[in-house]
Formats: sequence, structure tokens, C-alpha cells
Amino acid sequence: MDERVFRSKLLHRVSIVFFIITTLFLILGMMNEIKTLNLIYLLILSILSLIVCIKLLNKKRNVIVLINTFILLLLPFILYYSFSVYPTHFIYEPENLFFCCLLIIYMLWVNKNKIDNKGIDEINEIGKNK
Repeated sequence: MDERVFRSKLLHRVSIVFFIITTLFLILGMMNEIKTLNLIYLLILSILSLIVCIKLLNKKRNVIVLINTFILLLLPFILYYSFSVYPTHFIYEPENLFFCCLLIIYMLWVNKNKIDNKGIDEINEIGKNK
């Protein structure tokens, strides 16, 4: 039986491209980072993004959990840098908030289109039990 992660092939292709681009941007972001804590956080995110990309290419079943984990780890990082408060002024970056909204929509799209593998496992076990 053909292994599938999502109901939609478009979502699978978009996810692969998204995680390849995200991995590259996170690696480039690590090169510009000076603070050690941010560097470690970006390293963890880039490794997780690379793992998700590999599991998407191999169509592994637990990739949905990793996608949700990655997005939930990425959202606080983006929100932290969308608002910058200085003693003299306040900087608001709406493009980061727009990206956060897109990530939430993407996460909802992924969770709505995931395939329930429990039913597939039951179908595969029917022929094996004799």
C-alpha cells in the first residue's frame, strides 16, 4: 500500500519546499547570531527542520508530531523578534506577525489533512491473521 502522510499531494509538496527553505534560512540566521542562547535555539530549530524534511521525503508516519513541535518552537522566537521595546522607542514589525499567522494557518492545514494511520494498519493486518 502506498505510504501517505497527508490527504493532499499539494500539501506534501508545499511542506517539503517549506522545510527546505526554512532549514536554509535558519542556518543562515545562525551565521549572523552573536548571542549563545539564540545560536543554540537556532541550531535546535535547524536540526529539527532538517529531520522533518528528511521524514517528509521518506513519508514517515510521525512527521505530523515533528511539524507541530517545530512550529510551536518557532512561533515564540518569531514573536519575540516582532516586538522590540527600547528605552527611547518601540519597534513593531508587522511582517513577522503576518508570518506567525501564516504558520498557524499552515499548522491547522497540516492537522486537518493528516491521514489516520490506525485504519490503514487494521486493513493491512486483515490478510496477515490466519
